[in-house]
Amino acid sequence: MKKSFEIYLINRIPYLSKLLLSLFIVSAAVFIFLYSFATEGSATPEIKTFYFTQTNTIKLLYASAFCSAISFVLYLVANTKKKGIFVFNENCFELLLKKQNFQFPFPQVQRVYCNDSENEAGEPNTKFTMTLETTQNQKYFIQLRDTAHITAFYNKLLSYTQVEIEYR
Repeated sequence: MKKSFEIYLINRIPYLSKLLLSLFIVSAAVFIFLYSFATEGSATPEIKTFYFTQTNTIKLLYASAFCSAISFVLYLVANTKKKGIFVFNENCFELLLKKQNFQFPFPQVQRVYCNDSENEAGEPNTKFTMTLETTQNQKYFIQLRDTAHITAFYNKLLSYTQVEIEYR
């Protein structure tokens, strides 16, 4: 009695993602500030010449541009979504991706955290996410691709009494 749903597996490294996003914001702000100061139209030619002769400021401008570009690329890599299929089997959950597959037998599944599938008005949310936590303290963040299947996904998940389900 297999039932499958199309999902995204979200690869997220929590602290690294926040650090990279913060680094990108700060370095982009420094770059914009320095660039706008360097190209200030109302400054006198002497001040512009003095500014551009300061090698430390120019090095800082280039460093902030380089840092913001690198941190943005690393942030995108740290927060990738992989398409896959989540399969409900009789004795395990399966996660089928393009290059790798995961099996989660019920004794290895410690807990499943689900977000509320409805908002305050009773309408379905646009994104349904679930966190699958194993006994090895590994967490898999799963997002349902089609919101029309939220109710069927919940009903199928609730039919497994071996798994502890918590709602957030």
